[in-house]
Amino acid sequence: MLAALRQEGLIPTALPIERTEYEQIVDVFAAYLTKERGLAASTVESHKLLSRRFLQEVCPAGADGFAALTPEIVIGYVERHALDGSADSCKAMCGVVRAFLRYLHLKGFISVALADCVPSIRRWRLAGLPTFPPPQKVQVVLDACDRTTALGLRDYAVLMALAKLGLRASEVAALSLDDIEWQSGSVLVHGKRRRQAMMPLRHDVGAAIVAYIRHGRPASPCRRLFLRMLLRTSALPQAAPSR
Repeated sequence: MLAALRQEGLIPTALPIERTEYEQIVDVFAAYLTKERGLAASTVESHKLLSRRFLQEVCPAGADGFAALTPEIVIGYVERHALDGSADSCKAMCGVVRAFLRYLHLKGFISVALADCVPSIRRWRLAGLPTFPPPQKVQVVLDACDRTTALGLRDYAVLMALAKLGLRASEVAALSLDDIEWQSGSVLVHGKRRRQAMMPLRHDVGAAIVAYIRHGRPASPCRRLFLRMLLRTSALPQAAPSR
């Protein structure tokens, strides 16, 4: 709407937003993570936020302060923020600081490899909640799917891929019809950082997917395997790419 109003001359042209030196440095770092490291957009945004915080606190002078960075400054930053959140968030913060310092050294902004001095955060085994339910509870969830409906067939196939193949939710959502090799009984998985891996397709998972394709998946030109179900009270389900 603003663009249309400016085109008609009803409101003045927007002034360009000036990027601070911190933001410019972090933007270049983000471009490096995207193009050379192949990180996902959400991961890059997290790296941008945490690296900007680090940069603003330890280098108030901007790039001119890179030469003054020392292991003591880096360790002090981690110690000050170690209790800001959970052990997982602190571990993620240390990983971003380590990656950012490694990038600065790689590009010649700092002469010392300070990434090696970033402390590691201990996370004790069994200190938190279990990361996966026991097999009995998994079976209860699978049995709850009403496989007499298209929605139940889809949900059952999705849950089987998660439970039996150990795939991430994003990997299941990214599956396409072309990723399954029915003759060899394998499936191409699209993982993090644009990595791909061919893995065996279990018979029970394959059977669940076949049942969904034959009796539950709506007709659609979309090649995604799993489609969202837009339910209506008086019409058959319509298809849309899963997310």
